[in-house]
Amino acid sequence: MKSVTPTFQQALRMRRHKQAQQIIARFRKHLERGRVLDYGCGQGAFVQELLEAGFSDASGADISLLGCESQLPEGHFVALAAPWDLPTEWNLLTAKPNRTVCLLDVLEHNERPDLFVARLHACGFESLLIKVPMLNGPIGRAAQLAVRLGKNQLMRRLLLTGETSPHYTFFSSRGLCTLVSKQGFELCDSMRIADVGAELPERLRSDSGEVSFGSLHPLLCAVGSGLELLASFWSDTQIFLFRRRV
Repeated sequence: MKSVTPTFQQALRMRRHKQAQQIIARFRKHLERGRVLDYGCGQGAFVQELLEAGFSDASGADISLLGCESQLPEGHFVALAAPWDLPTEWNLLTAKPNRTVCLLDVLEHNERPDLFVARLHACGFESLLIKVPMLNGPIGRAAQLAVRLGKNQLMRRLLLTGETSPHYTFFSSRGLCTLVSKQGFELCDSMRIADVGAELPERLRSDSGEVSFGSLHPLLCAVGSGLELLASFWSDTQIFLFRRRV
């Protein structure tokens, strides 16, 4: 994808590591209960942070589009044969219980997220840790306003229109909880988290590649920092912990 530049990837990697630390701090007691699979691990940031925090039974799974197998220790990466496959070693026949599957910026890329969650339930996963973009956050609201004004570019960018793995769904909190609940899980905890900060200029992408904002760069950094400060009250990203309903 032309819009995924080295500058963008580095900025995203830094944000994902920071988010991983926040997620582990909030949900540590739950994650310590057993195995953790980060499905669609991308750059492998979450698994790296888990391993550094002492979670030796953590693994990532992906089709290696971002070369995450080279960034994770041997034995902690599972290569998927095709998108949305489930690792065979994580099925009900395994000797160890399936504890938690993490879907961090993953579920919105699936055309039928309800069916995928149902498959996870059938495979015996006990908990889901889900992170998704929220349409009722500040950027989501701005995109909706832009559409009403006839300016669709921001919404097309949020939906990743024309890219290999677009966003098919933007969730509301109620919508996600309803979808997952119907597949046999119940909500236990949630938290809002910043998806962008002062690195906002580096996270803005163009189909032509690198973007130079010139004198606007400091202003965009300030906007990103403001969004990060607001995140605990109003954010475009939220984390949800679901447990299998007994």
